[in-house]
Amino acid sequence: MPIDIFEQFLKKSVNALRRQFSQIEMTCLGMGFSFELELPVIITEQCRQFFYPRSSTGNFAPLEALKSLRRIHKVIPGSDSHGGLLIWVDMIKDKAILNVAYDDSLVVTAAFNLNLLHHLHRLLAADFRPSD
Repeated sequence: MPIDIFEQFLKKSVNALRRQFSQIEMTCLGMGFSFELELPVIITEQCRQFFYPRSSTGNFAPLEALKSLRRIHKVIPGSDSHGGLLIWVDMIKDKAILNVAYDDSLVVTAAFNLNLLHHLHRLLAADFRPSD
């Protein structure tokens, strides 16, 4: 069960995975890690395993990152149930490598960020101009 704030994207992704791996039961949860995790009842406590495959904890201030990890910890069952959390932590990178990654020549990152701003503008009825 993937969890992300972009539920529409998750649903499309899970539907594509279901077609490819029909033998695996899948669902998704549209929410961010800045909120308490309220898992659906179909996700039993038995063997809950969490995989945090991104370095987005770096997007949080240290205290907020800690709070986010504690929210995940709350829903992981005790040690006798085989629950756990695996976090992907990225290496410190040279500034030149990061500039290429986030200022890519194909403008993929910029398009992603602009799309995010358009969604926020629409969802929040905000008064900023995404093109700015």
